[in-house]
Amino acid sequence: MKKLADRKVNICLKDAERRQACLESSSGDLHKLLEARVKTGLLVSPLPQLYARTELWDQLDQTMRTAHLARGLQELHPSWIFCGTTAAVMHGLDVSWHIQDPLEISSRSGRAKTASPHVVRRYVSGDEPVEMNGVRVTTLSRTLLDCMRRLEFREALAVVDSALHQGLIDSERLLSYVSGGEWRGWSESEISPKWRIRVPRTGWNPSRAPSCTNLASWRLSFKSPSQIP
Repeated sequence: MKKLADRKVNICLKDAERRQACLESSSGDLHKLLEARVKTGLLVSPLPQLYARTELWDQLDQTMRTAHLARGLQELHPSWIFCGTTAAVMHGLDVSWHIQDPLEISSRSGRAKTASPHVVRRYVSGDEPVEMNGVRVTTLSRTLLDCMRRLEFREALAVVDSALHQGLIDSERLLSYVSGGEWRGWSESEISPKWRIRVPRTGWNPSRAPSCTNLASWRLSFKSPSQIP
């Protein structure tokens, strides 16, 4: 009986690992088997109803853990749409590890509670989801906008700069999205004041993709590298 139980658990875990996801289970015999192995330390349960081998979990960095959790949660909640930093991770953007928790899911109200403090709902309206790496997420433009609104300047800057330098979006398209009414619920003036950069009198040319160095220099009132003799 124990061998059959071990075989069942191993088959399910291997399938989840193939998908680079946490194994999801909410009830039944499998759930009991998984919970028993959490108690012995063979498995970890980083979120309710999600499981992974302890040895494997310890080898994952935070970005890989975020992706595993998102894919597992998607199996548990097929209607969920991930947004914010979680969506940024699934889009393949650079997101600082310490801001990836909690995971973010979209909501039309933004007020409904979740079962875990490690998952929060954010208000998102007027955005059609896309699928990225096995997970339903907000579009790239909306994801960048939400990161600009909610994150500290330096953290948001890294996310936006990552998208620009990977060629996933250009600055003109992003600026058009923010200011052109392609989304609902917020206005350009409501983006965090941290993004109201103090630029030199010559101004910032938005037609050129901003680099992390230049924007950070302007934010801190330093000269950009091109202005240094």
